[in-house]
Amino acid sequence: MTSGLIIVAAGSASRMGGIDKVWADLGGMPLLQWSIDRLGPFTDAIVVVVRADDLVTARERLRLLPQLRIVPGGAERSDSVRAGLAALLASDVIAVHDAARPFAHHELLLQGTGCLATAAGAVPGEPVRDTIKEVGSADRVVRTVDRNRFRAIQTPQVFRADILRAAHAGSGQASDDSALVEQLGATVACFPGHAENFKITTPFDLTVARLLVQNNLIS
Repeated sequence: MTSGLIIVAAGSASRMGGIDKVWADLGGMPLLQWSIDRLGPFTDAIVVVVRADDLVTARERLRLLPQLRIVPGGAERSDSVRAGLAALLASDVIAVHDAARPFAHHELLLQGTGCLATAAGAVPGEPVRDTIKEVGSADRVVRTVDRNRFRAIQTPQVFRADILRAAHAGSGQASDDSALVEQLGATVACFPGHAENFKITTPFDLTVARLLVQNNLIS
């Protein structure tokens, strides 16, 4: 079974405070390099999708693996995944990972692939710890939902290659790839994620990530 990995470092969500966060320094290297180093060696082929105007920067600043290609992405995340799929060589299993999650452990790839025996796709998820309320117009609480039924979903998300390509055959947009797979009526499994696999979204998140690296607290 051959495996491919798409690391998404392009799209409207890649910017933080007007700066593309994937190039932020984290432990002496670009944040994007972490995903390449931690997940790349465990796949047969890797495509890193960056903003079109970052192609030169990527080739100059990243420490590359032999099985890696760098391609330009699109305006939105789903557009960038489609660009990655077009550049990825034939694979039986394809994982998609957001570069803004630098601490993903390769064990997530193995767990996700294991789920494909009974599902078309698999996503890592963490239990929701806060109380969740539905809020309507004028910021009025509509109801409190049962948080035990919900998971905060992470990446890498792992799919049967044919299913993922079918899900991206159109021009649909979604915040993650499993949403497009679900629209096909295909089964998506959820397996335990990792607390340290958090997403760098704000300057505070980046500060926390740097402290974890400085204190050698990443597994």
